[in-house]
Amino acid sequence: PGEVDPTNSAVEVVNPGYCAEVANTLRVTLRDAAGCVVDDANADLWVSVSGPHVLGKLSLSYVADGQYEVPFTVDAAGTYEFDVRYGGKEGLAVTGAPFCHEFCPGYSLRFDGWGSAEFYEEN
Repeated sequence: PGEVDPTNSAVEVVNPGYCAEVANTLRVTLRDAAGCVVDDANADLWVSVSGPHVLGKLSLSYVADGQYEVPFTVDAAGTYEFDVRYGGKEGLAVTGAPFCHEFCPGYSLRFDGWGSAEFYEEN
């Protein structure tokens, strides 16, 4: 394989729980210009997530075979924007990024603690 080509690499939410407070995983797969996986355990990847619940910067961990993953949980339903870059914050966007993903449509923010309440929208 050649050098990493961010415009040919991929980012995805894997097995999304689609609901607030359910564990999700963001996966990035590095590929070269020909589409071959580039196994680079020390890639400089930058991820930021914003939405109803600001997750901020996430730290990806190397898994194997050019794949990096990070688990995350959203505390509020809604649309979140994922910005993933190769080469740090000012680097090139990975193919598909930035992208938006909706979690748990129809579900409102859950408040935990004494006297907590859950709100659901019903049709």
